[in-house]
Amino acid sequence: MRTRARHAAPRGSISSAVPLRKLAPATALIAALILAAIAGVGGTFAYLNASTTVPGSTIQAGTLSLRINGSATASLGPWALAPNAGQAIAFNVTSGNDAHSTITAAVTVSSTQLIKDYANLRIVEVANAGACNTSLTGGVFGALTAFPATTLTHLTAGETQWLCAVMTLQNSVPIARAGESISFAVTLAATQAAS
Repeated sequence: MRTRARHAAPRGSISSAVPLRKLAPATALIAALILAAIAGVGGTFAYLNASTTVPGSTIQAGTLSLRINGSATASLGPWALAPNAGQAIAFNVTSGNDAHSTITAAVTVSSTQLIKDYANLRIVEVANAGACNTSLTGGVFGALTAFPATTLTHLTAGETQWLCAVMTLQNSVPIARAGESISFAVTLAATQAAS
């Protein structure tokens, strides 16, 4: 029977003290690096939380004015309406001074006569006064007595935009309403917008 002999290392040739002597400088170096890293993080943390006062900062409000046909108020004149025969009237809105604006419209009806319940209004952006007609679509549309208070247009500082107001009577208006009149006002408001 054959047996294999194992080769044994001579005793005393490997000492456990030798690796510890070699690890001591490496351990000291790692400890020094960790301390430097902690000190660096602390310094960076304080740096990122620093604050200062900036002198001389100012905030300035822009100025805003709104003109309708060049004036603060404008009369659009009389309207001649009949079922299937509306009327269109052009007007322009100018955002004066140096602020951008959002233009909204609100309608107030002061008539007590019942014809008002059969009137519709549409306000549409147009390229010029000649483009205003009763066949326009789009824009803001609603019953005169419940006209939606919504944005009509946006203007840059000093810009002028033509708008067209188209008023119609519903086909269902009773003959008993013939000869009645409607009194209403359209109020345009400008709200300063971001530039």
